[in-house]
Amino acid sequence: MEQPQKGAAYAYVAPARGFAHNGVAAAALLPAACLALGFAHHLVAGVGVIGLIATTIFDLSGAKEATFVGIWLTVLLSFAGNAIALLVDADRRDRGDAYISERIATVLAEAQMFALLGCWASLQFKWIPLQHPGAAVALERMVMTASPAVSIVILSQGFIAAVGSGLASFYTLSVAFVLHFLFLSRPIQSSFLRPRPNGEGKRHNETTSREAGAGDGESLVVKEGHAMLCTFVVFATPSILYLSLHFKQMFPFASIGSTIPHFWAMLVLASAPVMYLALHPSALWWARGSLSSKGMLTLRVFLVNLA
Repeated sequence: MEQPQKGAAYAYVAPARGFAHNGVAAAALLPAACLALGFAHHLVAGVGVIGLIATTIFDLSGAKEATFVGIWLTVLLSFAGNAIALLVDADRRDRGDAYISERIATVLAEAQMFALLGCWASLQFKWIPLQHPGAAVALERMVMTASPAVSIVILSQGFIAAVGSGLASFYTLSVAFVLHFLFLSRPIQSSFLRPRPNGEGKRHNETTSREAGAGDGESLVVKEGHAMLCTFVVFATPSILYLSLHFKQMFPFASIGSTIPHFWAMLVLASAPVMYLALHPSALWWARGSLSSKGMLTLRVFLVNLA
């Protein structure tokens, strides 16, 4: 079913397969959700299981609106229980400002993660793109744009608990490469938005395809500017994490001699993503619209030298 907008270069569509990027979204959201629930009390996980069972019953009975409401109530209750568990743990274990601030930051990241889970679950309803195509496009873009940054923040907390502060940043960097490859290394077409196949929209589509290799820019899930910002956030997180964990062991809080190992670690964490962006064939696709072929080559050479 297609619902074109008059005078627009693109049209809403409701494909039979629905949301086309479930595998990619699951790779980011499910590990983060499992980790978040693992940090919480077992009763929180029980609330999630009961909510899933209830929504499944609603779905099998054909009550689509009740299923939709049930999913969001499950997400809301799971987050509320998880947030209470984290904040109570912070108050019980340590009243220091740094530890409590870290717990609050984790709660904020998990709030975004649970919201993205609700958006992703909403995209599984095929009646949403049929009745509310604009909302379906907005939900898809939120899931595919925000999931890498939110997921890597939560997973970094798991790495700190699993391998300690010394190696957590390097494990986080490996996850950053995977998330970038899945979400941001190429232009991804929307499941619910397509360029119009005639007239001005077609000519615009052909021009954009030659310049950006991505079809109509309006039909992309992750826009060029958002892709650039998310790339920076995903690859900067390991370095920021390492600095936040070890800054007291570095100059001027410690001697220059003890700072040198941390300096080399920071150099590796910062230079590896830069080299990856310079050498990956399509990692800088979001810059092709504003740079010529010569400009892209110059940018890659600059990044190689910077790394």
